[in-house]
Amino acid sequence: MMLSTCSQRYLDMFPIFTVRVERLKGFCEFVGQEYHNILGHGNVCWMSMLTALESVLKMYVPLKSFFISEDKCSVVQRTMFKDPLTELWLAFVHGNLTVFSDTIKMLGGQDRCAVESAAILRNVEAKLTARRNDNFIPVLVRGLLRELEENGAMSKESFLKTTQSFFTMAVNYLQAWGKHSDDLKDLHGLLLKRQPLREEIQKAAVTLQEKCPNVTINEDALCDEVTGLQEFLNGGSLEEWKTETPLSHRWSTVVTHFKENDIPHTNLARLASVMCLPGSNAPVERVFSQMNDLWTAARNRFTVPTIKAMLIVKTNFNQVHGEAGQRQSNPEEYTFF
Repeated sequence: MMLSTCSQRYLDMFPIFTVRVERLKGFCEFVGQEYHNILGHGNVCWMSMLTALESVLKMYVPLKSFFISEDKCSVVQRTMFKDPLTELWLAFVHGNLTVFSDTIKMLGGQDRCAVESAAILRNVEAKLTARRNDNFIPVLVRGLLRELEENGAMSKESFLKTTQSFFTMAVNYLQAWGKHSDDLKDLHGLLLKRQPLREEIQKAAVTLQEKCPNVTINEDALCDEVTGLQEFLNGGSLEEWKTETPLSHRWSTVVTHFKENDIPHTNLARLASVMCLPGSNAPVERVFSQMNDLWTAARNRFTVPTIKAMLIVKTNFNQVHGEAGQRQSNPEEYTFF
């Protein structure tokens, strides 16, 4: 936060001012450090923050010298770089930002459903809680904290008190905004990450019928269907599926097996239908991005039906390069409107 509010706008000027870049390169040469490009962080894009912090930490010594020696450096920026704790807190944020960046990547997956997203958020909440309880200190921070303690600039107790507040606030935020997904935890057995227990499937059926009274599930018949599911998974499917195998592919494989072998699965299919709930608005945002690429100022005479047809083609017919260099379609990734 300190970087983005105090100096980020100034750092963004480096790529467009050649003279300033050359002066910064001179600082790097003076302190004997390799020059790295200073990357900017977009306020609307969380994913850029980690990369921006990495570039700043690699260049922190020359950057500090550069800003302090600047005649036109603002008071806020000069104060920030003169503060001996600045590098410590930037390193602390960098050490924990990976948790948030990885979570955002997983939540933004094309085939992510609401139940998966709820499990991901609960997992990151558990990670942050564990870091708080264990008084977690990133590796890069340990050396900086040791130096500050020796110089009397900060005590370890004061540092841990602040970090405890950080983790507590993050956990409270996730809990407050994740209340709407509390009921989804009863459906985690349907994710097929492991062999689902019969009790988990029964609990999922009860929860679904409570939240969706129009959904009818015969729990007696469901018991036999769960037996068939467990037998199928015991056949080696769990080992064949990789960790990144989409949930839609897992259930598609199960339903196809049941149909081909005339195994009843009506109630199980109704349970699995809840996996159609989207986990985020990321796939929709991607469609809007594709539309903006197609419907430009130079091509503004497209009709709505034409744009719709083009988007359906681009969304549903994702093509990847085959091993032989030929383009092959992947029907398992089709997404129908």
